[in-house]
This record gives sequence, structure tokens and C-alpha cells, in this order.
Amino acid sequence: MIKWIAVVCLMISVCIVLPLQYQSENNFSARCVKVFDCKRIIVWIENQWFCNRMKIRLDGIQCPNRTTIPGKQAHMYVKHRIYGKMIDIEIVKRRFWGWSDAIIYCNGVCLNSAMKTKWK
Repeated sequence: MIKWIAVVCLMISVCIVLPLQYQSENNFSARCVKVFDCKRIIVWIENQWFCNRMKIRLDGIQCPNRTTIPGKQAHMYVKHRIYGKMIDIEIVKRRFWGWSDAIIYCNGVCLNSAMKTKWK
């Protein structure tokens, strides 16, 4: 009986503590590890031990389909700018199980603004 109580207490503590370890800050730095297209990336948060991978969608970006020539150019533009680099992220809308909307800064340049001016 005592073992079951210990297991239940452990499960409750895991359910309470682990979600609190999720990145709660709205501004942080991370490394870009994957670029899907010109508006969706995956970043790796290096200073966390839990939930250190996050899916990010660039806020306010409408880009062409990746299978078209402008879409390929936009994808390569984003990939050359941020892939493998440390970027600063400002979360606009957080979604814990989906793509969080964010504004991305790389070397002091706002990638969202650059994408809006380059691909209208």
C-alpha cells in the first residue's frame, strides 16, 4: 500500500514540476536546427534539460509555396540567414503543443521584417 502511495505522489510531482520547466520566458536565445520553409523552423534551447526543442513559426509571414521557384528562393534565404546559428526569439503567441508564433532576430537584424520587405 505504501508503494502505491509513493508512486502516486511521484506521478503527481512529475505532472506538476515538469511542465513548470518548460520555457516560460518570452525572450530567449536558441540555436536553429531545422528550416522547413520560409516561415517554420525548429530551435534547440541549450540551457534546458526538459522540452529543449521548440517549433517556431515566423509571425506575420506569408510566403510562397516551397515547391515554386520563389518559395525555394525564400527557403534558401531563411536557411542561409539562420540555420545553425544562435538566434534571439521573441514569442508573440505561445502554443505548447504546436507552432508558436515569434519574431526572430539574428545578428541584430529582424528576420520577420526582412522577409516582409523581400517577399510581399
